[in-house]
Parts: sequence; structure tokens; C-alpha cells
Amino acid sequence: MIDSLHIGNFRCFEKLELRGLKRVNVVTGDNGSGKTALLEALHIGTRGTPESVIQLNRIRGLPNPSDVPFPFQLAMGGITAASFRDIWLHLFRDENQHISIKYTDQNKRTWNLEIYFSTDEATSAPLLGQNERQGESVRPIIFDRRDNAGKTSKLTGSVNPQGHLAFRPAGPFGPPSFPFMSMTPPSTADAISWFSDLRMSGRSEEVVQFIREEFPFISNIEVLAPGGAQQGIYATLTSGGARSLSLISAGLQKLFSVVVALADAKKGIVLIDEIENGIFYEKYASTWATLYNLSKKTDSQLFVSSHSSECLEALLPTLNIDNNADDFCLLRTERENGKCSVRHISGASMKAALKRGGELRGAALDQKTQAHN
Repeated sequence: MIDSLHIGNFRCFEKLELRGLKRVNVVTGDNGSGKTALLEALHIGTRGTPESVIQLNRIRGLPNPSDVPFPFQLAMGGITAASFRDIWLHLFRDENQHISIKYTDQNKRTWNLEIYFSTDEATSAPLLGQNERQGESVRPIIFDRRDNAGKTSKLTGSVNPQGHLAFRPAGPFGPPSFPFMSMTPPSTADAISWFSDLRMSGRSEEVVQFIREEFPFISNIEVLAPGGAQQGIYATLTSGGARSLSLISAGLQKLFSVVVALADAKKGIVLIDEIENGIFYEKYASTWATLYNLSKKTDSQLFVSSHSSECLEALLPTLNIDNNADDFCLLRTERENGKCSVRHISGASMKAALKRGGELRGAALDQKTQAHN
């Protein structure tokens, strides 16, 4: 698990230092104060690849030139230097400085990632279609990695002569991370893969049992391909027959995907943005309890954001179990004078505030947390 985190020059964060991160890290804060940026920095920092940025761009709905079919790239003149820069530029608070993401685990092992535009090399943009741009050059993006063993590697992203994005394939940089962002539904293909892993290893029953308890009209979960169609996740109904999860409920599909990812995480990091979206309030408490129990079983770590007071209040029963408040902390993002920061609040203070009916999401908490931190 990540114990401390440094972020520099990433989106709204000029410099951020966080220590004392826990198994369950609850993220709150106003719009535009850095909640999603924090989660995305964790994902990019643990993956350490250009592809991780492409993945998050798709989730955010940002344009990716590589997603445009090749004939249309020809018509537009290919991936230009400007469109290439747009893929990455939104990551930087200041494009003339390096992004730095550094994290240390509980065993004091450290990983370092720097991201920057190359200044000593450039490649010519391809001359495609009718809009040739002679002399235009592309400054490659560099992902400079140093892992916990001190091994260094540089991954470069650029544009090849055919006008496509070009990367050298590479594996994850640190622990596996699983992002669930609020802007897009969970990936069915990923859920199928995770659930199949659990079924093959005989570890799927806890996930299925959680779904049965939350949705009593469901008796089982299966991966099916009816009529030779593409595989999907299906629920067997107590009334008979089976239905795709996505057709029964978007909230059901989200809950299943998050829980199955965590069950398969194996010392990974699960990042959940706005957990309350699509979930009925009566299911908040059992969802927190299941996520916490699974994170302990798989020795994984959770970073979970929420805007909902009701959802945060539903965490109290889990905090009351076995005096486990030390497994939790609250990370409250704040913006002041154009700069974003994150306030770390202990699990004990968070628990005490919830018992008093206090507000976790804003400044009202400050006056009552000093004695507990």
C-alpha cells in the first residue's frame, strides 16, 4: 500500500505532499478543488505509461487523435504537432516544468515518475493528405521512471511516419491500479476478465453473495454469450431467465464492477470517483463494509471520493467495527488563490465527527478536529 505521495506540477497541484495514507482513503472537497486530479495522478503514477493518459482521456471524454479512423486522419492532415501536444498538455500546471509523481509504500520502497516534453529531439510530423505541414515537428513526451529497485527506464510517445501515435509497450510501473471515474460506465470487458479470474480460482462466491444480498431478485451471476453474441455479465433472476446487468440497472453494473475489481486486485489500488453515483442510499453502508472487507482480504488500497453527506455518514458502522479507525483517513481537497492542496484528517477524527453528526466535506469540520489530529 502507498504510505506517502508527492505530486508536482500536475494539473491544479503545484506541489503536494501527503503522508500517512491508509487502507481506505476517503476524498472530499468542492468542485474544481482536485479530487479527480488526485485520483488520476495516482493512476498515472502507478502505471507510468503514455497509454495510461490515453485511457484517462477517453474516460474524461477528451479528444484523442488516435481514436480517429485513419481515412479521416488523412483528410485532416494526420496527427499534427498541435493535436499531439493537446493529448498531454492538460496534465501540466506549467508545460515548461516536469510533472513529478513519487510515492513510497509501507516498506519504505520508493517509485519516481517524471513526465516532460523532450527538448533535445523532435520528429517530423507526417505529410499526409492535402493539408501538408512541412517543417512541423513533434516534441516527444517522455515518461522517465525509476522503480523501487533503482532501475530506470524512459518511455517515449511520439508520432510515426504513418501519422499514428507511437509508444514502446511497457508493463505497469508500480502496483496495479483500477480507475472507476464518474464520467463513464465501468468497462464490461474488464469486469468479465476480473470475474473470470475469480471463478477460475474459486474466489467468486463472495462477490456473488454480495449481489444476492443487495438485490434479492438475483440468484447468480454468470458470463454468457447468448446466440453467439459478444460475452457479457448476466444475472440469473429468481423469477427465471437471465438478463444483462446493464439492462437491469446501471447502479447494479457499477457495484458489481467495483466489487469484482477489488476482489481480484491482489495488492492493488482501486480508485473510485463519486462512489454514490447510481447507488441507492440504503446500499451505502453495506457497500462500504464490503469494500473494506475485500480490501483487507486482498491487501489492497482504496481511494474513494464522494460529494454525498448521506454516503459519508453511512461509513460510520464500518468505522465502529473492531476499533479499526486507523485503517481510514479523510483527504479533503481545497482551492485557495488558484492553488489546490489536500488536508489529511485521521480516521479517529473522521469517526468522531460522524458520531457528532458533523460535516466532513467543508470548513465546519476544522474547529472540531484539532484535538483529534
